[in-house]
Amino acid sequence: MKRKFAILLKVLLSAALCAPALAAEDFRSAQSIDNFYAGMAAFKAANGLTGYINLQGETVIEPVWDGGDYFCEGRARVKLGDCYGYIDESGNVITPANWERAGTYSGGYASVSNGTHSALIDLDGNLVLEPEWNMLGSYSEGLISFCSTDASGDNAYGYINLDGEVVLAPQWERANAFRNGIAVVKKDGMYGCIDAAGNEVIPFIYDDISPFNEGLACVEQNDLSGYIDEAGNPVIPCKYDSASTFQKDRAWVKQDGAYHLIDSRDNTVGTSTWSNVYIDFGGSDFSRVFQGDKIGYVNLDGEIALRPVYDKATRFCDGVACVLWNGTWYLIDERGVDLRNGTNTQA
Repeated sequence: MKRKFAILLKVLLSAALCAPALAAEDFRSAQSIDNFYAGMAAFKAANGLTGYINLQGETVIEPVWDGGDYFCEGRARVKLGDCYGYIDESGNVITPANWERAGTYSGGYASVSNGTHSALIDLDGNLVLEPEWNMLGSYSEGLISFCSTDASGDNAYGYINLDGEVVLAPQWERANAFRNGIAVVKKDGMYGCIDAAGNEVIPFIYDDISPFNEGLACVEQNDLSGYIDEAGNPVIPCKYDSASTFQKDRAWVKQDGAYHLIDSRDNTVGTSTWSNVYIDFGGSDFSRVFQGDKIGYVNLDGEIALRPVYDKATRFCDGVACVLWNGTWYLIDERGVDLRNGTNTQA
């Protein structure tokens, strides 16, 4: 019955997605707008349903979904009722919303779950691995993490290949995706790193390790954060209350209750501090910052680029961002000027 219902919904949605596009200004009354990826952003319309706009603020996929995520590798996860499927950048349904859980595509594959077991599908929605796994992680560098449960009910994580063959036997409490030949795993309550052969390359001495980026990973010890390189050498000591990944040689760190920017040599960048921040420099030269409950933007030098006057804001992508200002959404350039009507939101 559930499958027949999903097929009927697919037919109805296909008809809806081919309907005439909404007025170009409909994004202004959106309940929320997500970050732009691949030139599109998911938005929740006034009716509570999710669609997509382009960098010109035009609705390119009608809001007919109960939820939707960003596009990655030409696919976006969408929600219908309590289940998930995938659409392409034209709004075509590639995978019907039949899965109870679904991940983001990585390397041409996505992990999905029927509620009891996980499977792996390709970009066309075809099964690559049947739903017979307790849990599957993201595919990366030829391997996928999986979870196995022993007779006592304890979970252990290992890695398989695309043929479903066990490459690294389950032996860790957590196992993340490989990046540049290194994966962060957890053993005996502590985090370290292994190579693709399962050899320990960074000892299990950390309370947490973030994925490596730009050759550095944020690590946590005794509730303080610092950075190590891919050889496990300490680069910045664990002295910060919290810290982000490095992007364009910049990272946000929290100290004495406020956030500021540093570079990879631990030099402070700029003089401003903020109550909260987003990690945005990977996608642009601007990053969102909070001053109280208002959001603004700073540049790579830590200087204020757009004053914090917005109630909500997306990150910049290709020089464009969406901001909620005085109850209305605006599509702004890096000067804060609306691209559609010329309103200066920084005036």
